[in-house]
Amino acid sequence: MADQQRKAGKLEKKGQYRRAGDIYLALNLSDDAIRCFKLGSFYEQAAEILILEERYDEAVDLYLKHNLTHKAIDILKQQGEFFRAAIICKKQKKFRDAASLFEKSGVLSEAARMCFEEQDYKRAGDLYLRSDMPQSAAESYENAIKQIRQKPGSFNTGMEQDFVRNLWKKAAGAWELVPNPTKAARIYQELMEWNKAAELYEMAGNFRKALHCYEQSDNVENLIRLMKLLNMNDKARKLLARKAESEGDPQTAAMYALEIDDYSKAAEYFELAGDYFRAAENYEKAQAYLLAAETYFRIGNISKAAVMYRMAGDLDTAAQLFEQTGQSNAAVELYVQGRNYSRAAMLLLELKKPNEALRVLSRVSGEHSSKRIINRLTGIAHLRLRNIPKAQKYVGDILDQPISSDNIDIYYEYASALQEEGRLKEALAAFQIIVDYDKTYKNTLKNLNWCAAMEETVSARISDTIVGELPIGIVVAGRYELLELIGKGGMGVVYRAADRELNLAVALKILRPRLSYDPEFIEMFKREVTLARMLSHPNIIKIYDLNRMGNMWFVSMEYLQGEEVKDVIIREGNMPSKRVKHLAHQILSALSHSHGRNLVHSDIKPQNIFIDRKDNATLVDFGIARTMTSQSADQTVYGTPGYIAPEQISGHSPTQRSDIYSLGVTIYEMLTGNMPFEEKTTDMVLKKQLKFTPPPPSTLVDSIPAWMDKTVMKMIQIDPDKRYSSAEEILSEFATN
Repeated sequence: MADQQRKAGKLEKKGQYRRAGDIYLALNLSDDAIRCFKLGSFYEQAAEILILEERYDEAVDLYLKHNLTHKAIDILKQQGEFFRAAIICKKQKKFRDAASLFEKSGVLSEAARMCFEEQDYKRAGDLYLRSDMPQSAAESYENAIKQIRQKPGSFNTGMEQDFVRNLWKKAAGAWELVPNPTKAARIYQELMEWNKAAELYEMAGNFRKALHCYEQSDNVENLIRLMKLLNMNDKARKLLARKAESEGDPQTAAMYALEIDDYSKAAEYFELAGDYFRAAENYEKAQAYLLAAETYFRIGNISKAAVMYRMAGDLDTAAQLFEQTGQSNAAVELYVQGRNYSRAAMLLLELKKPNEALRVLSRVSGEHSSKRIINRLTGIAHLRLRNIPKAQKYVGDILDQPISSDNIDIYYEYASALQEEGRLKEALAAFQIIVDYDKTYKNTLKNLNWCAAMEETVSARISDTIVGELPIGIVVAGRYELLELIGKGGMGVVYRAADRELNLAVALKILRPRLSYDPEFIEMFKREVTLARMLSHPNIIKIYDLNRMGNMWFVSMEYLQGEEVKDVIIREGNMPSKRVKHLAHQILSALSHSHGRNLVHSDIKPQNIFIDRKDNATLVDFGIARTMTSQSADQTVYGTPGYIAPEQISGHSPTQRSDIYSLGVTIYEMLTGNMPFEEKTTDMVLKKQLKFTPPPPSTLVDSIPAWMDKTVMKMIQIDPDKRYSSAEEILSEFATN
């Protein structure tokens, strides 16, 4: 051993430190071995000896002294001295490692600072939060959000968006802990967490912003509380009214509205509560005269309704109501103001004031659209005044024509004037013509017999007659006063009429004489009208009554104010998809109702869909089109070309799926402004319907939703089996989109 020790010493003197150190180490002379390894710069070998002898501090110092930092850190980590290791990492600017070591050592605030230095802001925020440093945490989270936003292509996925939203929530929560409720509230406001934002703004004393957030969340109770606190009592009462309405108490809602003099809203609430009288009163106070008029009419206060219609500027309706209440002079005055001279004159003639009627009629210009009616009335007035020659200037051409329902009144007035003038032979001849045409007309038969007796002649012949189109102003069946010609068709003539028994405006459809004399048609017509009357749906026109006067058959039905869908398309072009969905949903609901009662419309088209001022749709001519078309023996197509289903073109009876096809074509036209089948002739249109399916509506208007595009195309399939089987099936499509 001594020899080896001397050998090691000689090697050391010669500077062969590695060999000397190895010999000392073999002789267990560790200090001598360490000295030699250090002298020879073999520091790792020296440190290994120190570690083996558990002289860790010396090993660490050795590593640090000679820039073997990672070795020193490894020793400290193995020994659990994380804090010392963290300090070394910090000095070396190894912040990520330092953060982990500080966290392990429990020094969370320093760990957070290291993460912040490393720009790991999210982790920094979490550590600051754990170390009870909420402001630093909040700032770190906000830095993390800025960092993400600066990256190109950020927010490309829902996960990224959720991650950022979560960071905002963490930041808001940290600002709450600071506490800094204003900053927290701003973040929650950005996140649209309105109630939380409102609570924090309220905590910060910013009641206006709290109010705004509560408004966004529709938090009525807190809104009312804050409004009262801010002396916003009127707004609070509006909200109390709305709350009462939502709770099913419109009466209380109305009282709140009255407290702030909101008469219009009060009226709406009273109407919801069924208190129509108070609703009408408040509509009047709000100067909503038309609504007031309609509501007074609803409760039967016709006089007040008339006054309100006059205030609303609807002079014609006001005049009609004044007539109903016996205020004829007021009615005449309004008819004149509204330049409805013909109706004013008619009323004056009814009042037996022919001179005043003539004064009113003299105000009509030569180009007046109702010149024919004006001449008739002028003639009647002169006849009433027994000025027969002057009357003949106005109605002489009418008296030269064969008697008909259109001129029987003139014949009667003329005959009566002759009778009054004592020209009995002429009166007798005139009354005879009337009786030959209609023995039941007024008191003609009685007058005829009187004239005949006075002239010692025989009584007149009696015969029935055919009733044609009727003049405006006459009363049909002693009940319906014809006010206006609405339209004509192959089946008959439609008038706007006043139902004197129900005090109601109605549409009166009068069959043409050729149909009135067809027993088979009348039976079919009666059956269809009976079926149509069984339908009760808000989007189907109401049929009131089927009646006859002599040989004249007529139907009274609901009078609709508004316009046909076809007119809207002609004027405006294609409709917005949202509006089409709204209208189509109503018509589908109507079809569902009728199909459920085994009644097929068979002629759905834009001309048979009516829209009122509130954009409510009504399906008209229900069942009548089918009855009408079935009368033409040589007609092979039942319905309207362009809308009729292909199977109907082929001669098959209409079905529910036929109605679905026709409605699909109608919706197509509403969406695009164009009919899907347009050709030069009717035959070409029908042939095209049998062979071709049109392109999807979206090829013409690109804003049409895909689901609506698909639905319409399925509705207009040529093969009925490929269409929807029922209106309910289509309604389910509308409900899910």
